[in-house]
Amino acid sequence: MKLTEYSNSGGCGCKISPNILDKILKNLKNNFLPKEIIVGAKNSDDAAVYSLDKKTSLILTTDFFVPIVDNPKHFGQIAATNAISDIYAMGGKPIMALSLLGTPTGNISATVLRKIIDGAGEICSKAGIVIAGGHTIELKEPIFGLVVLGSVKNKYLKKNNNAQLGDYLILTKPIGLGIYASAIKKKKISKEEYKEFLDTTTQLNDVGTKLSKMKAVSALTDVTGFGLLGHLTEVCIGSKLSAEIEANKIPILKSAKKYILSNVLTGASQRNWNHYKRKIYMKSSNNDFYQRLLSDPQTSGGLIISVKKKKSKEVIKLLRENKFKYANIIGEMKKYNKNRIITVI
Repeated sequence: MKLTEYSNSGGCGCKISPNILDKILKNLKNNFLPKEIIVGAKNSDDAAVYSLDKKTSLILTTDFFVPIVDNPKHFGQIAATNAISDIYAMGGKPIMALSLLGTPTGNISATVLRKIIDGAGEICSKAGIVIAGGHTIELKEPIFGLVVLGSVKNKYLKKNNNAQLGDYLILTKPIGLGIYASAIKKKKISKEEYKEFLDTTTQLNDVGTKLSKMKAVSALTDVTGFGLLGHLTEVCIGSKLSAEIEANKIPILKSAKKYILSNVLTGASQRNWNHYKRKIYMKSSNNDFYQRLLSDPQTSGGLIISVKKKKSKEVIKLLRENKFKYANIIGEMKKYNKNRIITVI
């Protein structure tokens, strides 16, 4: 069997519904936290943050999922890139990682498992860290991911709840990764499309560390399983603002539209839309298409950057220098109204 044949879903598309997640975490979000934990579950941010002293904090995150591709090395690379991204999305620098591996050992050989770990190790090496240990168990469905520890100077810490009125919103990577993952599982993907998918999902969001040092950058988050609309909604709620985005300025993968029109979609896309739709208003003549695209779960997606208007060109220049060639201004933070997000075209 190929790796994706073990999976009912793939990548961050295997996240449970945000509606169910809210119910599960209800009590956890109300828990008292020690004053040293300055970002925790109730913040709906990308990682937990523990303040060591007045100058420095630790960032801790974990992410794992079922196979999104059949190539074991590529699976390890994508999973590692995705897990490390949360550190960068907080403006931090990764320090070390632990691996999380679950496998049906009777069916998947040690050689294949080693290739998954090796792929992850290559990405960790690019990020300047090592996999220092981990935990492995037997499961019916294979999973892989990392626990990642990072650090950040407190003055550079970026949260998702500090976007400012009038900020421009920048997206660093094209969306449509969940759609491509569905095409991979259905064996519809071309070699060129697979390369586009792999190049996107294995590009480290390490530019987040540089962005954190810019005072003009108000908020950061990365786009993963809840789609662009879901993660931007969290930014808006936390910042007590709304966002207006221009749908035709959002970078998308080259064949995403083709696959959407062919109904190559993920189940998670509809779950995402069902949860967030009450907070979203679409001013488009093609609402069905944009609903599916903007709710699409991303695996190892890009960063959403909230930045002062006058510094937006400087940020775009920095992103281009760091090989984020599709980065684009997609909208603006507005005063709160009854809709958290308004999409226009």
